[in-house]
Amino acid sequence: MTSDCRGSDECLTPTAETVKLLVRECGPLRRQELLDRLDRHPDTVDRALSQLRRRGVVRRDRDPTDLRQVVVSDASE
Repeated sequence: MTSDCRGSDECLTPTAETVKLLVRECGPLRRQELLDRLDRHPDTVDRALSQLRRRGVVRRDRDPTDLRQVVVSDASE
C-alpha cells in the first residue's frame, strides 16, 4: 500500500518544511539567502523548492533588480 501525500504537509521533506517556515517568517528570500541560512547542498534545497512549488506553497520568480537571481516567496501572498 502506498500513501498519497499530494497536498499534505505531512509528506514534506525536512528541508522543504524548513524552507516553508523560513519564507513565511522572513518574507521573500533569494535562493542564495536560503542556501546560506540552511547550510544544505544546493541540490537538496532545489528539490525542496520544486516540491513546495508543485504543491503551490511557494513561488519562484526572477529578482527584478538582478535577473540572474531567483526570489522565493509565499504563494499565498
